Amino acid sequence: MYLVDPDQLETRAGRFTGLSGQVEDAAAALRDALAETEGCWGSDEIGRNFAARHVGPSAEVVELLDALPGELLDMRDRLQATARDYSSVDEHNAGLVGSNDAGSH
Repeated sequence: MYLVDPDQLETRAGRFTGLSGQVEDAAAALRDALAETEGCWGSDEIGRNFAARHVGPSAEVVELLDALPGELLDMRDRLQATARDYSSVDEHNAGLVGSNDAGSH
């Protein structure tokens, strides 16, 4: 059996707002740290080899972190919409109980 508490679902979904902000802060901190250390590995062969392996992957991580807050907010919105749908269906079905139309649906 599958049970859903729409109020709990909506409340917990709201927590994604704060999580989104935390991820934004983490992404900004990472971006700042990477900018501050850009090129610190030097331009000799070892530095160029390090850069070749570091710059691309670090940029990819920043890109993923930059996208995550929006994804979290989208998840929040979808969970809250699901909670509202559950409530709406539950209210509709409760209205059918005891009505003359209860047997016709």
